[in-house]
Amino acid sequence: MSAEHRFEQIADELREQILDGIYPPGKPLPHTRELLARFGVSATTLTRALKILKEEQLVWRVGNRGMVVQKRQPVTVDITPSDLAAKGSGSWEVVCRRANVAGHMVMGVREEPAESDVAQTLRIPSDAPVLKRAQVGMVANWPVCMKEMYYPLDLAESPPATVVRQLTSARPATDEEAAQLKLSRGSWVLTVERVSRDEAGRLVELLRFVANPLRVRLLEEDLPLMPSA
Repeated sequence: MSAEHRFEQIADELREQILDGIYPPGKPLPHTRELLARFGVSATTLTRALKILKEEQLVWRVGNRGMVVQKRQPVTVDITPSDLAAKGSGSWEVVCRRANVAGHMVMGVREEPAESDVAQTLRIPSDAPVLKRAQVGMVANWPVCMKEMYYPLDLAESPPATVVRQLTSARPATDEEAAQLKLSRGSWVLTVERVSRDEAGRLVELLRFVANPLRVRLLEEDLPLMPSA
């Protein structure tokens, strides 16, 4: 990492140690002099790193004690199946309002060749073009979930009508997921994979959802207990 972004690397390391309990709630971080010697950076660089942790509400400054680790009471948001299916940012804002917390969604859309697992799931040729919608759900400027939706390019405008398969599971986060969700390495994540058809029976959507299970719950209501005759 370049010297210009060294402060981000320092923030990442301190954050991981806070989340791992090396620096527990109510206890101060090491003294500034110790941190400067440990990381070999200027006071300005260290200040920028600590500013990130303050904005994330991981630490706060206490007179005569320095930067003290905060006791975190993370807000949990409930996501319904319709919330998962939504493509725009409005549904996420509704999710956050239900939890009485401010939130927003970071979105991106692009065309790309389908990776082999995506192509196999959607039953299209390998490297066939797909439309990918990527979303990151933020709660108070903290990333709590990620969603990717893939559509065969020629069917991108055909709305899903039926869920063919949905698998909900939990597993250790990949290094990339841990970095994006600001989790400690090896933390577990909640995952959903859903495949949907349109009214013509064509596979039109692959949805993949990854979330911090301490911040996001899946909520389903009014489900029948017995199958219909």
